[in-house]
Amino acid sequence: MASPEIELIDVSFSFDEQPLLQNVSLSLPKGEVFVIMGPSGSGKSTLLKLMAGIYTPDQGVVKIEGEDLQKVKEGRRIKMVQRMGMLFQKNALFDSLTVFENVAFPLREVKALSEKEIHQRAEEFLDRVGLLKEKNLYPDEISGGMQKRLGIARALALDPEIVFYDDPTAGLDPVTSRKIIAMILELQKEKGSTVVAVTNDVHRAQQLAHRMGFMFGGQLIITGNFEQTLKCQDPRVHQFITGEVRGPLSEGVYDTV
Repeated sequence: MASPEIELIDVSFSFDEQPLLQNVSLSLPKGEVFVIMGPSGSGKSTLLKLMAGIYTPDQGVVKIEGEDLQKVKEGRRIKMVQRMGMLFQKNALFDSLTVFENVAFPLREVKALSEKEIHQRAEEFLDRVGLLKEKNLYPDEISGGMQKRLGIARALALDPEIVFYDDPTAGLDPVTSRKIIAMILELQKEKGSTVVAVTNDVHRAQQLAHRMGFMFGGQLIITGNFEQTLKCQDPRVHQFITGEVRGPLSEGVYDTV
């Protein structure tokens, strides 16, 4: 049996002695789209950054295709991380660079490509996300939806096998949000990439997820696909998805570390 593309085993993480994740385990096969939901401050973005190798766990193991990210040699670790792409919550665009240069810059840093190849690749991905006409504009000259698409183009231009999306539709209207998720799915199916996305938009989670998980107080509850999630007996999940209180639970659902 092939190793999971991503595997977390009893991962815990603290920041300034504040526990953010507690004994989180997760196994994702290649090509799966896994969506993480949960209250603000519950550890969703932290979990994403641990999988991406940005953070190091205090305890437990993060594996990519069976290899421990923390135990491999530095050269191998760099190669593993280069197989990943990430859209950060605030897009993390370079305000002083044009739309084109925002995509070209990481290609110059990571890929051994000629300037002609970089130009072709940057324009190809800008065209894919509908931003080729805006290539000479700066990030503050384009809309929020366009900035999200630019962040996606920059992440995917590196041809990653694993892509992390931190709240890819935050602040966008419903129509634009639906289009962004449709584009993410189209590109995922084309590449067969493994995708992990954080969102608190129930409609977009339904549109995107193969499986779902919920973070509450630094702990992960895996609920299955959307239909299985709707039937989940955990009252915190039910309240988060429907807004309805089931049983005695009313207080404490959003009291997170």
